[in-house]
Amino acid sequence: MLTIPVISSRDKTDKANALEARATAKSMTTENFFSALMTKNLNVRHAHLQMTLQQALFQEK
Repeated sequence: MLTIPVISSRDKTDKANALEARATAKSMTTENFFSALMTKNLNVRHAHLQMTLQQALFQEK
């Protein structure tokens, strides 16, 4: 007997939210990386690089 899985609208919404969060994290990662490259102040550069690393790790989850 073949069973067809039922996908609820909540599952679709959860998946859409996860995809949107990943896309947002990717965009923010790129933005922070380029901000870090253009920043002369080493403390600010370090902060941007740390945010970039956190956002890159978030994308993998």
